[in-house]
Amino acid sequence: MEKSPICTCTGGFFYGLLYIQQTKSRCPMSEIQHLTNEQRFVIAHEGEEAVLAYRLFNNGEKSAIDFTSTFVPPEFRGKGFAEKLVRAGI
Repeated sequence: MEKSPICTCTGGFFYGLLYIQQTKSRCPMSEIQHLTNEQRFVIAHEGEEAVLAYRLFNNGEKSAIDFTSTFVPPEFRGKGFAEKLVRAGI
């Protein structure tokens, strides 16, 4: 299992058609793991996992990423886990 540290972004910015605005995340300070071999980002918290899955592909001459799914366990929804995963992915 390969891990790499992820930095979160600050401030608002555009990414494609998605606008990400800086918010105060209510997500507990959990380490994000980037599992490159499995093409996913994971936050492990209290025995559960929040996940952002992706696939890499070529878009003409450029490499691109397609976020295929996100999952946050019901008990952790609305606390900033998905936002934290997406920020790590972009």
